[in-house]
Amino acid sequence: MKPETKPDEADVTPRIYALSKGFDRAMAEELRCRLMLSRDQNALAAEHFKHLYFLFAVPSVIMASLIGVIEVVVPGDGPWRRMIVAVVSAANTCLLTISNMYSFQSVKDQHNSAAKMYSSLLIEFDYSVWFPGQQSPENMAKALENFLGHAEKRINELDGHVPPVPLWIIEQVQDKRRRSEANRFGVVDPNMTRLLNLIDFGPVLGAASVAMHELLRFRRPGEEQVTYHFAIANALYAIQLVIFLGLSESSRNGHRSRNPSACSSIYAMLFGSSGVAAMLMMTWSCVELARGDLWTLAFVGTQALALFFDFAQPRRPQCSSRDQEAYRGMQAAGEV
Repeated sequence: MKPETKPDEADVTPRIYALSKGFDRAMAEELRCRLMLSRDQNALAAEHFKHLYFLFAVPSVIMASLIGVIEVVVPGDGPWRRMIVAVVSAANTCLLTISNMYSFQSVKDQHNSAAKMYSSLLIEFDYSVWFPGQQSPENMAKALENFLGHAEKRINELDGHVPPVPLWIIEQVQDKRRRSEANRFGVVDPNMTRLLNLIDFGPVLGAASVAMHELLRFRRPGEEQVTYHFAIANALYAIQLVIFLGLSESSRNGHRSRNPSACSSIYAMLFGSSGVAAMLMMTWSCVELARGDLWTLAFVGTQALALFFDFAQPRRPQCSSRDQEAYRGMQAAGEV
């Protein structure tokens, strides 16, 4: 029976050392990705809650100042004047109550502090672990151990004071990282999307109601032609806006490319809810409102709300194919 032979230590040691170096580097890469992911998620959450805060604060400021303007500009004490002041005051109170109830500003500040903390940890990790580890891999394990203890203490201190990141932000950021998209920082709130779809449909109802009112109301002699033209314009605008919203919804459900074609961009610019046709109808309706036709407020109010929400949306530039390739090259090189 042959005695059991032990492997040569000179052959085993280099393999164990190589495995340990690979494990340390893989662990460092995973930690670096986790820090970047947490930084991006909290930064996006801070941006989202900042947008919601301004979305409720700016209309509230405008309405508060508008109440004083209405008190001075609109003469008399008729029912329309009292109704307008009451509606604007009620809307202002609702916006302030909702904003204070959800504490958008404080939540935004907390996520902003967390994003700054993760950003500082990432910089500290790069200069204390990652870059020195590229020059001297044998020292990476010790540096990584020291950094883990330091990072755990700082994260635990902050974790109890920061609310969790919304789940839809976590899912969208992780999905965009898996697909290696260079414009991964653009996320879409599904609740905000549903709200915008509802607000975009408001001008349709407003224009249709104004058209019916102008066709059925009593007209003084000499103004029939202008009234019919205004009614037909409102009806045509309502019809084309329904077509535009239907095409936009079908393109979203069809999962088309996020970079729109030139034809769709021109169509949206001309006939969209904030396009040239909307601006022309808004101007015409304001002229009719100034002439005393208060029913046009049904269209002016809903169209102004749709314009405000459209302009208030954050605009993120879409990256080109060259930017996509550059980002994938940086990712392959381990730079991101």
